[in-house]
Amino acid sequence: MWEKTTIKYQMATGEVFESIIGRRIPELDFSDRAIKDIDLAPLCEVDDLAVVDLSNNEINSINLEPLSRCSRLRVVNLSYNSLEHLSLVPFANMQYLETIDVSNNQLRSIELAPFNEHSSLRRLYAGHNKLESLDLKPFSKCAEFQFLILTDNSLTELDLNPLVRCSKLTYLMLAGNPLEELDISALFHLYNLEVFTVDESTRLIADDRLKSAGVVPLALVDKIRRIEWRSH
Repeated sequence: MWEKTTIKYQMATGEVFESIIGRRIPELDFSDRAIKDIDLAPLCEVDDLAVVDLSNNEINSINLEPLSRCSRLRVVNLSYNSLEHLSLVPFANMQYLETIDVSNNQLRSIELAPFNEHSSLRRLYAGHNKLESLDLKPFSKCAEFQFLILTDNSLTELDLNPLVRCSKLTYLMLAGNPLEELDISALFHLYNLEVFTVDESTRLIADDRLKSAGVVPLALVDKIRRIEWRSH
């Protein structure tokens, strides 16, 4: 049995390098290396990999398929790159995956469908991209979900209703998006919600049946005055 494997990557300068890694390393940290392209195929042979950190590079395209065989994976950090497209399909059956960070890229869309049957995902950091739309329906199956960071994107509309099943949701950050109107009715049922940010220019609406709610999540208290109540 081979105890080591080799990762190849190309720098922005065109130079190609190789790094030898052990097959039982818990963390792959290739951050801050000015990497433009990297072949993750050898990671199929890494048994105990829990963290992959490729942040602060110059990657504009990456194939994550090899990570589908890393059954113990918990964290994937691709922040601060130049990604324009990204498929999360390889993560569909990841039992322990908790955190995905794709913030500070150039992403216009993220397909979350792979998480329809996923129950361990807790954090998605996708702020500072160019997201124009995002379907949150898959999160209705993510009972452990806690952090959704979508600040500074190009979202003009967003359906928050799927989040009503995310009873542990703690942070929902939407500021910096051109949202004209946002129905926040679902958030009245999320009593663990501590932080909810949205631009002052965004009209907040809610079902008028919630108007007399005796207790509301703390994150909504300072926004009650802004809500336009609408009949169901």
